[in-house]
Amino acid sequence: MKLLEKYLEKRVEEILQLLKKPRQSYRVSTYHDLRVEIKQLKALCKLTEDSIKKFSYKKLYSLYDEVFSQAGKVRELQVKTNMLKKNSNNTFLKTYIQDLVKLTGEERNKYFSLLDKKLLQELKKNYKDIESKLKRVSKKDALVFLDKKEDKIDQLLLKTLPPSKVHELRKRLKEHLYISESIESKNPSGPDPKLEEFTDLLGDWHDTQVLIDHLDESLDDFHGSAREQKQLQRVKNKFSTENENLLKKINDAKSTVKL
Repeated sequence: MKLLEKYLEKRVEEILQLLKKPRQSYRVSTYHDLRVEIKQLKALCKLTEDSIKKFSYKKLYSLYDEVFSQAGKVRELQVKTNMLKKNSNNTFLKTYIQDLVKLTGEERNKYFSLLDKKLLQELKKNYKDIESKLKRVSKKDALVFLDKKEDKIDQLLLKTLPPSKVHELRKRLKEHLYISESIESKNPSGPDPKLEEFTDLLGDWHDTQVLIDHLDESLDDFHGSAREQKQLQRVKNKFSTENENLLKKINDAKSTVKL
C-alpha cells in the first residue's frame, strides 16, 4: 500500500535526521521526538507481522532497540529532574537533583557512543528490508489489524483501570493512532482532542510513576540522615498523591474515549 510506504519513508527520514544531529544541537525534546518516530516505525513492523505469515517484526526492528532504549534512559532522567526541580525547596533535594543531572550526562555519553556511520548505513539497509515486506500489506490488512487493536483497547476501557494497566493502555492507543494516521491520505482535523487529552493524562501518570519508583529505590538504599530521609519520603508521598488523583481522572475520563 503506497500510503504505508510513504509513512515508513517519512519515519526513517526523520529518524536518520535526528540521529545525525550534532550533540550540541540536542534538546530535551530531541530524545522524545526520536522515540516517538521509532514507536511509529515499530507499529508498522507489527502491522506487517500481523499481515504476513512467517514474518517476525523483531528481527527487522531489533536494530533500533538499543538506540530507543538508551534514548529512553536519558529521557526518563530528564523528566525526573524537571519534576523534582519544582520541589527543590531544600538543600538535600538540590543535591539529589545534582546527582540526577550527573547521571543524565553519563547516560547521554552512552547514547552518543552508539551513533556512528556504520549504524546509519545499517539503518538505511534495514529500511529497504522493511519496505519490501510492507509493500505486501494492503489497506484491508491494516483495517483488520486496527479492529484487533480496538478490541484489546475496549477490554481495558470497560473496567476500572488499575495502575498496572495504565501504561499498557497508552501504548495500545498510540499504536492504534499511528496505524490510523499511516493509512489516511488526508486528516485535516487531526486526532480527537479528547483522545489526545486522555493519552496525555496517561503519559503524565506514567512519568510520575517512574519518578515514584525511582524514589522508592532511593529510600530502600538510603544512607543519609534521618532528616534527609524524611524529606525524600515527603516528596515521594506528594507525587504518590498526585498519581492517585491522576488515576481517578483517567477512570472518570475513559468513557469519553472515541477511536
